[in-house]
Amino acid sequence: MTTQNTIELLKQGVNTWNNWIEENHHFIPNLQKIQLRNGNLSHANLREADLFGADLYGTKLKGADLSRAVLREANLLLVNLMTADLSGADLSGADLCKANLFVANLSGANLSGADLSGANLTEANLSGANLSGANLSGANLSRATLIKIGAKGTDFEKTILTGATVEDWLFNSVTNLDNVICDYVYLKTHAQERYPKRVEFAARKFTT
Repeated sequence: MTTQNTIELLKQGVNTWNNWIEENHHFIPNLQKIQLRNGNLSHANLREADLFGADLYGTKLKGADLSRAVLREANLLLVNLMTADLSGADLSGADLCKANLFVANLSGANLSGADLSGANLTEANLSGANLSGANLSGANLSRATLIKIGAKGTDFEKTILTGATVEDWLFNSVTNLDNVICDYVYLKTHAQERYPKRVEFAARKFTT
């Protein structure tokens, strides 16, 4: 199937697309640089799809399966990825500014150099994700799972981290933790080992 035919099939709607993918489960969609602004792809099966450089501005992708998909340098500004599966996806250099990633699965995802400023990552799973060089300034990561993340050179300025699970971060001297908003964190999964135990961090104490 040509790239144009693949795009035309996708534009016929999620049900048509998912049914075709189910019948042709070995097919890896080539959707490089697709223009689909403000579309509705909620619950679409886009597993392993090549969406390099795609323009999906404002598109609804709630509950979509994008596991191991290539979204490198894609425009995902204001995209709704609530509860989406992005495990193992390549989102390096993608624009996710103000995207809704509430409860999204980003475990093992490559987010290096991505713009996640102002994004909603509440309760998202970022275990094993690479966030090196990413911009998370002003993002909401409250109650997110942040275990074994790569955070070298990551910008966390004014990021909300209250209630997040933090463990085994790989960061360096240029990781920016200025003005992080954080009352407490958990040191183990499933909200175990609250720190501080009963009080809240004093101002700038988390950064220290």
